[in-house]
Amino acid sequence: MHCVLKCLKSFVDKYICIYLQRKAVFMSTFINVQRETEIFLKLTIDRENRKVLFAEANKDFVDNLVGFMIFPTSAMITLNPEPFGKLNNVKKSIENMTEYYNPMKASLLNTKPPAHCNRHEHALHPLDPSSLKKMPFYVCEECITTRGKPYYVADDPAVLCPTCNHAMTQGASYCGTPIEIANEGGGFVRQLAKYIITDDLNIHPLLTVSLTTNIIRGAKPQHVEEVTVNVSHKKLVMLELLKKAMQNCDTVLSDVFFADGWIA
Repeated sequence: MHCVLKCLKSFVDKYICIYLQRKAVFMSTFINVQRETEIFLKLTIDRENRKVLFAEANKDFVDNLVGFMIFPTSAMITLNPEPFGKLNNVKKSIENMTEYYNPMKASLLNTKPPAHCNRHEHALHPLDPSSLKKMPFYVCEECITTRGKPYYVADDPAVLCPTCNHAMTQGASYCGTPIEIANEGGGFVRQLAKYIITDDLNIHPLLTVSLTTNIIRGAKPQHVEEVTVNVSHKKLVMLELLKKAMQNCDTVLSDVFFADGWIA
């Protein structure tokens, strides 16, 4: 009887431990989701002229804005085809061509940002969460065994090693540059700083009050006010910002945030 009780206690303790571990993981995930979904942007506006003078933003929003720079052309055309003119025809031609004539069809239509940028998720270019932690690269195990080191690296385990013709199946992790490693918050810009974004999408670290003072100097003080908007659905915001930015428009923030009820 004593042995049965002992085994039962051990069994219960084990499952209580598993329950607590899973609860901890769930709460951690829940907290992270809460943090990720609550994104606010402070807008300084001239309401009479329906103009956004500037926006004050944190890292999350600015990372998505500067992240446009790593977008592949094919992804940009898919999101907003109009400004690309006849490049749309090139993309359609690739889509209509069989892989017999264009073996690289999938790569052209699903291009990825460079390896050193590919770990940073963008609202309009989502990644597999696992790829944010580790980039999958492959080397030749045969070369390591027989020659002591690999000579080539690939991002597809089906690729054959040019040296020995064996499949390159040995996994290898991408090592970030010293700059990436130093930027502990991940992404592109520094975590602890705040940033000013002007109506025409110039971005500046908020270092001094004089920067914002100069921007609002031309507006009448009685018409200037601060409005905080919730941009948690940043995919919608980023898509509108991208469309306006590609129109060579000087009033990008005004056109986006004074439309669709963002500013009451």
